[in-house]
Amino acid sequence: NVVRWKIIDARLKELHLAAERVEGVDMREPGAFDDAKKEGLIPSKFDLTLAEDDAWKVGLGGILGRVGCASAHFKAQATAMKASPRKPLAVVFEDDVWPEKDFVTRLWSMVTSELPCDWEAVSLSSKCPYGKCISPHLSRVQPDGNEPADSCHGGVNYGFQGMLYRVDQLEGLQERWKPVVFNESRPHCLDVDVALASISDQAAYYAVPFTQQPGFLSEILQKSSREIVDAADAVAASSNSPTCSAHLGCSGLQGDCCPTASNTRLNCCDVTPETCGDIESGVDFVVQSDWGYSVNQVASPDICWTKCQEVPMCQAWTWIKDAGLGGLFPGQCWLKGGLPTSKEKKDGFVSGTLPKAKAYFSAPPAAGSVQEGAGNACLELVNDIEYMVESPQEQRKFWSVFKDHVETADDCCSMCNAEPTCGSWTFVRDAHLPSGPPGQCWLKGGKPTGSTQKSGIISGLRAGVRSMAMK
Repeated sequence: NVVRWKIIDARLKELHLAAERVEGVDMREPGAFDDAKKEGLIPSKFDLTLAEDDAWKVGLGGILGRVGCASAHFKAQATAMKASPRKPLAVVFEDDVWPEKDFVTRLWSMVTSELPCDWEAVSLSSKCPYGKCISPHLSRVQPDGNEPADSCHGGVNYGFQGMLYRVDQLEGLQERWKPVVFNESRPHCLDVDVALASISDQAAYYAVPFTQQPGFLSEILQKSSREIVDAADAVAASSNSPTCSAHLGCSGLQGDCCPTASNTRLNCCDVTPETCGDIESGVDFVVQSDWGYSVNQVASPDICWTKCQEVPMCQAWTWIKDAGLGGLFPGQCWLKGGLPTSKEKKDGFVSGTLPKAKAYFSAPPAAGSVQEGAGNACLELVNDIEYMVESPQEQRKFWSVFKDHVETADDCCSMCNAEPTCGSWTFVRDAHLPSGPPGQCWLKGGKPTGSTQKSGIISGLRAGVRSMAMK
């Protein structure tokens, strides 16, 4: 996921942490399973078909995401073991973490003053920890005997967002760990965190409880790639629909590749990696624009980026990790109608811009040409142009509403003419809606004061306000 990588990359650079990106393992790609076996990520005798059959019997459904996630973790560990020169310690982050600003200082303090000499692995944020406290910040993980072995003693010690490994112990740890993970008769053990906790009586495994505040890191709540792949695998298996090989062109692109039961693509191939724009961590983008508003309880930067993509007037965005809103999702997203004129350093902020042309939308006709709206009250239409709208300075957000599944620009124009508050409108040909007609109509109040070029849209003025049009 390119957006998620850009977000964590920006955060790591802000903290001056040099990192090597290790590509995940997508089991939907042809040959990925066999390649993982050849690399030694998966034991050669592991039978995926048998494991999938057992997973269905215990209600797990698809497991391709779990197999890929486990393989990716072992791949990251192998990268640390093969590094030249080999370093004594390795930290592995998943791409949905937020390391705290004093991460390095705190980690080194824990390693030098709290970790026992026998340690092999440490989870830097463990949910539902089960074990014995050994220091102010650490627990010695133990298997939960209250849960059955068939389910891998699951239910405790969740979380591999951030892991610390003792590199010279990794090979021996994997020899004990992999046979548990890749056991066809115990598909719950495919979750690498659960599997390691289940053998913590055989491995020196420690954890930092998730409840500690501040901790070493926090998880940015983003859509789970593993769950996406598992769900698509389950749909494909239950419907006999094509596998992801039907969409090989989606390799490396953003979105859910597998087709649904009706063989419909799930946002696949519609967004290229270039649509991310620029993303910076620890920075607030300052823009000069009357248009903009905030959305509360936004869990992650990539959701904020998505919201900006969905709004035609948005050109930049800023996500605040903790806006003081309280609750499970204290994050806030600001959508902004201009490009940054300056930048302010602010901890806990992530900001980004959109690309000049959104590949998100279908290919448009030539800019400025008029192809829709002839023969009615909607005569002054322009393709690929977005009207910027004036609003009173005291208002944080100008009046606007939108409606999904609008089929034509004519329909959007008619909606504006029927709404007394509407002064102009924008029709998005393909708003990337999950079902039904893909068009979206935005109605806007206020007087247009300028325009900007954007592909895939048609804009117009309310009947009777032609004098407001920009020259």
